[in-house]
Amino acid sequence: MAATNTIRATANQTIYDVAVKYYGTTDAVGELLALNPDLRNDPAALAALGIDYLADDSFFPDVALAPGLTVTIDTGSSLLRQEVARQLRSREINTFNI
Repeated sequence: MAATNTIRATANQTIYDVAVKYYGTTDAVGELLALNPDLRNDPAALAALGIDYLADDSFFPDVALAPGLTVTIDTGSSLLRQEVARQLRSREINTFNI
């Protein structure tokens, strides 16, 4: 079984932000999506973009995650760029902004 850790999404954080912060690369987005099939976007972010989140339950990777959402990270992933992730882990990486 893979070594995993869980984090909580912060305001305005996309799945790309999580990949960069915890893996050191956006190449890990696919792995994050596979590990976390129940990811949800922030309803307020969707509404700000004119997306009816009640009618459309799609996940949009370039839209903020629901704040506080638990995201599983594979800490033993071959995609993990240890040195980059170590340098970024203490920084806020939240690129979504409306």
